[in-house]
Amino acid sequence: MEKEKLGALAENLVNTIQAVVSMTEDSLDERAKEVEKVVKAASEEDGEFLVPLSKERVEAMRKEVEGLEEESLNEAFLSTIDAWMNKAHQDGMDGMVQIMQTALQIYAGTVISRARVRLQSNVAAAVSGEDQAAADAL
Repeated sequence: MEKEKLGALAENLVNTIQAVVSMTEDSLDERAKEVEKVVKAASEEDGEFLVPLSKERVEAMRKEVEGLEEESLNEAFLSTIDAWMNKAHQDGMDGMVQIMQTALQIYAGTVISRARVRLQSNVAAAVSGEDQAAADAL
């Protein structure tokens, strides 16, 4: 009886771990597609990357990042950029490293800006006596 319980527990644990790994892989794949969109925005019309990036290319990258859902700008997004930047560095692609650094800077600015807006609405709600749900709607 004890062996059966342990066997069932082990099977349940393995299934749970497999589900978590699958979800993590799906999340990483999704983030990779989003990072790819940001990087593609850095390319010129002919698909080439000119470094340093023009203001138009940086703005196109910013538009892509700002268009992402808040939930997308997470650890997986950062890990993907970091992995791509390390690979570019190892391959001697200094221009791509600069593009990835720009993507990180835009990411940081976007996340900080969104957090600031959220903080301001929370403080305004607290000062005015509104409930938190009303502040979150802003």
